[in-house]
Amino acid sequence: RFSAPWGVPVPAVPVALWTRQPCGLSPGVVPCAMLCCCAAEETTMAEVASTAVLEESNRFTEGKFTSPATVEVGIFDVELKIPELKMSQMGLEIDVTDERGLVVANIGEGLFQRFNELHPTQALRIYDKILVANDVEQSAEIYKTMKSSLNEKKDLLRLSVSRPSRFEVKVSSHGQLGMKLNYKNNSAGICITSVTDGGLLDQWNKSHFDQQALPGDRIIALNGKEMRGLELIEGIKAEQAQTTPQELRLTLLRYEK
Repeated sequence: RFSAPWGVPVPAVPVALWTRQPCGLSPGVVPCAMLCCCAAEETTMAEVASTAVLEESNRFTEGKFTSPATVEVGIFDVELKIPELKMSQMGLEIDVTDERGLVVANIGEGLFQRFNELHPTQALRIYDKILVANDVEQSAEIYKTMKSSLNEKKDLLRLSVSRPSRFEVKVSSHGQLGMKLNYKNNSAGICITSVTDGGLLDQWNKSHFDQQALPGDRIIALNGKEMRGLELIEGIKAEQAQTTPQELRLTLLRYEK
């Protein structure tokens, strides 16, 4: 982890979820339904004041311009010609919970929004993960590289981006979920760091080999509703507090490494 001003490392804090009774956020371990999480008191998203955006390459077929095909899932590269975008701010909100890249949490007015308008087939999306910037792979250095490229008005910024696949996991609201999580109050979902043997998630994995929930996956929605980190944790606890067992539908993202 790194200690940039926009992403402070967070100590591990166990968050207990238990059945048939509401539970608070105070640390604890309860046998029937536990989630161990890394949580932060403060907000977890960083508004980046300046960086650059992606530029698609022009292609011509028999004298006619054709845009590159949109990548729906997988890793792709983009190039940003900074002087052509004529913007002074990046307008990008990023989630630094995952040390393996910067996850796009929101796109506001700035370079990214402008690029997306001009190049829709190459547009960045929420939940895309920036893995590399100009051959730099460490998350803290990726941010610095993007920021300096814009501030110094460099001609070109190359980014490698991972666009995740999306799938659902369905488990009962009663019982031990059996997973450890890493999240912050306002992170773009919550990251699974481990799955416990014998828990509901482990049972799902053993019967759904093509849709297993694995460490590194990111949970972004509960029962179809996308939520930020703390809200998502509280939503799961609220479902577990119901007297009648309910089905929990968890929407997960998986990134190629």
